Amino acid sequence: METQIKLQTNTDFCLDSKIGYMIKPNITLLLTSNVSGYDHSGIGRERKRDFGVVAPVIQYLFSNRFYLLAGIGIDVDAPVFFDIVDSEKNKEETAYYKGVRMLGAVGYKLY
Repeated sequence: METQIKLQTNTDFCLDSKIGYMIKPNITLLLTSNVSGYDHSGIGRERKRDFGVVAPVIQYLFSNRFYLLAGIGIDVDAPVFFDIVDSEKNKEETAYYKGVRMLGAVGYKLY
């Protein structure tokens, strides 16, 4: 049995944004949106796709910098707009996938 290991030597993108309201001094209600890009080579040529989510979340602050975040929202796996080539011949170039995403995170603010 032969095992192939693909090294992750490329750099892609990841963007995250949050907006919200503090309900109590240690509880925040937020709307989060994040997207990350990746290389996909499953069908046809290698192409870039992105995976993103929009979700309402609750963030609990244990201290001024340490927090726990949890929520549920809608996600999408889609082609990036700058890497679509000949979508009329290759329908997989514009294949979109959607679903439900549960989010959870533990974080520490550095600033």
